[in-house]
Amino acid sequence: MDGRRASSDAGFTLVEVMVTVALMALASAAVVLTLPRLNPSPEATAEATRDRLTDIAARAVIGGEIMGVAVNEGGLTPLHRRDGRWIEAGPRWIAEGAGLALEGIPAERGVEGTPRLPDLWFTPAGDARSFRLRIERDGDTALLTCDEQGQMRIVEEGRMP
Repeated sequence: MDGRRASSDAGFTLVEVMVTVALMALASAAVVLTLPRLNPSPEATAEATRDRLTDIAARAVIGGEIMGVAVNEGGLTPLHRRDGRWIEAGPRWIAEGAGLALEGIPAERGVEGTPRLPDLWFTPAGDARSFRLRIERDGDTALLTCDEQGQMRIVEEGRMP
């Protein structure tokens, strides 16, 4: 023999290794890009809150019943009326790391913190209780407003003084 190894014992070529590394890098990038941000901005939280409230408003119109929402420090709880009292109508939505505060609407809590009346409500006709919801995160703030026709807007954002 002349000292060469047989081609079957040669292992991987440089091109094969580089292609494998490139494919792994692409797969890793795809996974990283689909992960949620660890600390979304107040505006992003306001958009997610608006989307959640829009879903609840749509349930009121489609279901033909008044839907309520209890607003707590860190999230929203959808409510509907059954047997003369407000009960939870779905999972609580939590705005992790953000503070939610209603402006100008006093919270009416009953026994053990459960709402006697919802903080917000949406009717089957598409109307809503007007509100201003301040969303704060890491000193930044965004304001989500809703008029009596159920139109929601994010009207301001910025750094708290």
